[in-house]
Amino acid sequence: GTNFDYPTPEDEDGHGSHTASTTAGNVLNAELLAPTTSITRVISGVAPHANIIAYDVCHSGGCPYVSTTAAVEQAIIDGVDVINYSISGGEDPYYETTDLAFLEAYDAGIFVSTSAGNEGPGPATVGHVGGGVSASAAATHNRALSNSLINMSGDGTPPADIKGLGFTSGYGPAEIVYAGDYGDPLCPIGAFAPGTFDGEIVVCDRGTHARVDKAQSVLNGGAGGFVLANDAASGDSLTGDAYALPGVHITYDDGVVLKAWLAGGASHIGAITGWVESLDPANGDILAAFSSRGPNPTFDVLKPNLTTPGVDVFAAILTPDLENPGPDEYGFLSGTS
Repeated sequence: GTNFDYPTPEDEDGHGSHTASTTAGNVLNAELLAPTTSITRVISGVAPHANIIAYDVCHSGGCPYVSTTAAVEQAIIDGVDVINYSISGGEDPYYETTDLAFLEAYDAGIFVSTSAGNEGPGPATVGHVGGGVSASAAATHNRALSNSLINMSGDGTPPADIKGLGFTSGYGPAEIVYAGDYGDPLCPIGAFAPGTFDGEIVVCDRGTHARVDKAQSVLNGGAGGFVLANDAASGDSLTGDAYALPGVHITYDDGVVLKAWLAGGASHIGAITGWVESLDPANGDILAAFSSRGPNPTFDVLKPNLTTPGVDVFAAILTPDLENPGPDEYGFLSGTS
């Protein structure tokens, strides 16, 4: 998560600080400031009294093997107990030098924990397939940031209220429209010129582009609200992202119903409720659509080794302005890291 391009160990994109604080962050009262809302909670890492040694191996061009391999070798010399390696790779463990170094770490009695990868939901997409490492997939936990699209009215038969996820404020009532009718249902950045929308709630399809980028794309075009409808492959897998405007992520089945309604007639109206926090065992242990899957495409070793909470994790995200450093920052991130 750090960057050779700056003379500092600080994060550039937040990944390293988020994984490190999830592992061993102190117990503290954290305020998470999102674009449209905020939340304050007591948080901590899994092992808040553990010590972390962080090795700076990545830069804007990637994470070269010469650096990652050297870091593993240094970790062995330093006598660590566990190596957390939340970087992709490992598909050819008998060729990649870092995976060969993991075997040395294993021989030294070090537990090597790696990310399974965020290339799901297709089969045989798992990384770090070697026998000397543990590869983790990502699932939901019991805490959910629910958000909903409600009070729909207009031509045709309006759907019932649709419950989804999204860490945003509420919005509406406003007209609901489908981005596919404005040129691109996948809503990449730059797809909609300013003034394309005039405060509507815009529905985008999941896929190809980052979820939060889709929200930013419709906001750039003048939208007032956002709905992300899952593709068939993602099914019921939802993520409570902090969008740049009020928004809600809904399942594939709910998206099919919503878009069928929007396709008939006009004057389709609805509202976004805003987030509500809930604790429910039914929210947990659902494999994330982005999480890479087995089977192991290389040889007969079971991968991923285990599935752990990796969706909407509240932890530190240090992405400072190096010229004007600000206060600590926190955020929800999702991934097998």
